[in-house]
Amino acid sequence: MNSDSGGLYQLTDRSPHSASNAGLVFSKGFDDLEDLLVSTRQWDLDFLQLKQGRFVGRITQVIASSWQLSHARFDSTLRQEGLPPTGLRNIVIPASSCQDFTWRRHRISGNSIMLFPLGSELESITGPGFEVYILAVPEAHLDQLCSGLGLPGIQALTATAEVVQCDPAEVQELRQMLHGCVHHLVRSPQLIHQPSFSSVVEFDLCARVLFALARGLAVQPEDAPRRQLYVLKAAEAFIKAHAHKAPTIHQICQQLCISERTVRSAFHRRYGVSPKAFLMAYRLSHARRQLRNHDLGSTTVQDVATAWGFWHMGQFAHDYKAMFGELPSKTLSRPPT
Repeated sequence: MNSDSGGLYQLTDRSPHSASNAGLVFSKGFDDLEDLLVSTRQWDLDFLQLKQGRFVGRITQVIASSWQLSHARFDSTLRQEGLPPTGLRNIVIPASSCQDFTWRRHRISGNSIMLFPLGSELESITGPGFEVYILAVPEAHLDQLCSGLGLPGIQALTATAEVVQCDPAEVQELRQMLHGCVHHLVRSPQLIHQPSFSSVVEFDLCARVLFALARGLAVQPEDAPRRQLYVLKAAEAFIKAHAHKAPTIHQICQQLCISERTVRSAFHRRYGVSPKAFLMAYRLSHARRQLRNHDLGSTTVQDVATAWGFWHMGQFAHDYKAMFGELPSKTLSRPPT
């Protein structure tokens, strides 16, 4: 894997997904999506690469005892799904003013602040250049801080909205502060243990977020037609259950009693790709996942290809390389994740 010199600092011996992993600073670049998903701590993620091109990404995570900071940058078109850290209110801020992606049925711009409802799932479609900061703190801390600042509680402050459009200058100040915090922690991981630095995150940074939200405007989710939502849900469920058989889109539509035109429209609106391209991406991605989790010496490219309905090895290798930038044999030679 061609990653940069980033790494892991102040790591305890506990499980990387344990909530007790306080005192961790992790920063690393990736050229393999599976490696990134395995390395990410306290997020249960499942990404699907939707378009051709080698994956390039970077994750920085800072996990303190009472707060977390993350920075993520991906240069591929992805469907992002999964669960954020539990017990914390996760607040997402675009890392630049030119961001444009969908998040939980909202269209996000560079001046949006996103708030994960407690217990909610990640659901986002992002393209090249996606970059965000994530601040995670206990809900009770935000409510206590609101009280001290003369603001209503976090729920009342946002009127339960998941996205708030904020003043560009305030969002830019937040970006600069987040960038500075992450930059200093990566260069000097020992700062995570200093109370003075924690107070910057817990009070100064959180207060800026709360004031920006108080002066912002709640954004409503896009109202997609119910029929389209049903079509997507039904088609994706069928694909997940039968992808290994390589069904055609015509067969999927016949089984679901849905017109091909309706299915094409639903997939283009949601993912920006055709249902055929989505199906191919799904099969190739799961073949790649299986190649990355192989039993050394007992798995072959042909075994994995045929398991996902690819019968022509030359065509499989061609499609695979176009999607991921390397031959399946190269993936198989990587150390298992």
